[in-house]
Amino acid sequence: MLLHIPGPRAFSDAALAKKLTRIRAGNPGVAALGAAFVHLLELEAELPAEARALLDRLLSYGPRRPLQRVEGVELVIVPRIGTISPWSSKATEIARSCGLSQVRRIERGAAAREQVDARERRGLAALEQLRGLFQAPEHRLGHAVVQASA
Repeated sequence: MLLHIPGPRAFSDAALAKKLTRIRAGNPGVAALGAAFVHLLELEAELPAEARALLDRLLSYGPRRPLQRVEGVELVIVPRIGTISPWSSKATEIARSCGLSQVRRIERGAAAREQVDARERRGLAALEQLRGLFQAPEHRLGHAVVQASA
């Protein structure tokens, strides 16, 4: 059984601004950038309510900053298939030591979202750059989803 739990912001405002500046250098059509962690869990069985509440507390970490609301192209960057990140090993160990025996594995990825100015089509070419800015060596691009902006 798989479970997806959204996580906290991946970067501070200053770090995101720096990444956006780097992307805009080659792709001025990128109007906004946002990033949050995502948690992907492999479970042996469904979690009872108490266990889910504990898991939610364990996965609430870092500064409490509101998420950036960015409409547009989303990239999910996750570890390569067959790779278990050090973060995953430690998070899974912590969950199991807290009594969450249903958790087989917890992995963390990043969901990055870019908003592209409709008049500037080159913004979509920033996908490769965006992947490079958020990707750790053991990670790969999971998938990209284009969402229509209102």
